[in-house]
Amino acid sequence: MNRDEAQRLLDATTLRPQDGDAEARALAETDPVLKQWLAQRTAFDERVAEAFGAIPAPARAPQDLLRAMQAEAAKVRPSPLKGPWPWLALAAMLLLTVYPATLLFNAFGPQANDWQGEALAKVMLIQKGVMRLEHEAPRIETLRPLLAQVGALSPGDMPSVLLRTKTFGCRVIQVAGQPATVICFDIGSGEEAHLVVMNHSHARQLPSQAQPLLASRDGWSTASWTDGTRHYMLVTTAGAKKLMKLLA
Repeated sequence: MNRDEAQRLLDATTLRPQDGDAEARALAETDPVLKQWLAQRTAFDERVAEAFGAIPAPARAPQDLLRAMQAEAAKVRPSPLKGPWPWLALAAMLLLTVYPATLLFNAFGPQANDWQGEALAKVMLIQKGVMRLEHEAPRIETLRPLLAQVGALSPGDMPSVLLRTKTFGCRVIQVAGQPATVICFDIGSGEEAHLVVMNHSHARQLPSQAQPLLASRDGWSTASWTDGTRHYMLVTTAGAKKLMKLLA
């Protein structure tokens, strides 16, 4: 792992760099430039957290914010590569940054305390354009080498339809303290789908299942499966029928 790869992984954490990749943190201990950058980033994060921590969050903030974001998501959405974005989406990003364990993730309900609930919350912010894409390319095969350059997870074998589907780009996120990759697809008619890729060893509570397990969650249609080393979650608000077509 080189300095740029380590910095990208550490910068993908929501607030606390100490929750980031172990190898990246180890490199930061021996690399003076990376160590200085991490110290500055941590100091800034702490100041932001302290400032927001002094502001009491309204009791209904998670529910009200989630309803507002779902109402926006029900409309025709612009591409995640364009802006500007509503203040509600910016507020969601700030709340996610400062209160990652207690606000948006818990707003998804009783099943929120798992990596899928956390990933889905971040996918929503990506779809709204608050979390910007790190790499932009029209095809998944173009994204693979870009992900490899930063040591990020790349999908293995893909459903043939999904492999041919146009992509917006990708982003590395942190889920349950571990790096994960999100690839965003343009499925037409203003609709999007997002594939979350995570190391299966970091999601051991999930069964190994080669065939996609379909589900519905908070207005999203989801499909989850594993290929032995990776766990996948494909999500969209376009409905179960479009989701199933992508899995053909």
